[in-house]
Amino acid sequence: MGNIFLFVILFVYGFAVILMGCVALKNKNPKNKVHFYVTCEVTEHGDIIRTLWLCKPYYTKEKNPHFYGTAIAYNQSLSFYNLDYSDFEDMKNGEIREVFLNMEE
Repeated sequence: MGNIFLFVILFVYGFAVILMGCVALKNKNPKNKVHFYVTCEVTEHGDIIRTLWLCKPYYTKEKNPHFYGTAIAYNQSLSFYNLDYSDFEDMKNGEIREVFLNMEE
C-alpha cells in the first residue's frame, strides 16, 4: 500500500513540474536578435553619413575610402529600424559599430 501511495505522489509531482515547464515556455516571448552594423563615413564635402548594414561591411583605404556591403538604411531612416540617430553621433569616420535588432516574425 505504501509503494502505491509513493508512486501516486511522485506521478502527481512529475506531472505538475512538466505542466509548469510547459506554461513557462508558452509565456516566454521569443526574441530574434539579428546582428546589424552601423558605420560612420565623412564625405569629401564634409557630410556625415551613418549607414545601417545587413552584414559587416568592409572599409577600403584606397584613394577614395569607402564602405562596401549591403546597406539598408541611411541617416534619419535608421528610425524605421527603431534606432535613434543621435545614439551614433559620437562615432568617428570609418568606425563600425555592431547593433542587435529584435525582428518580428
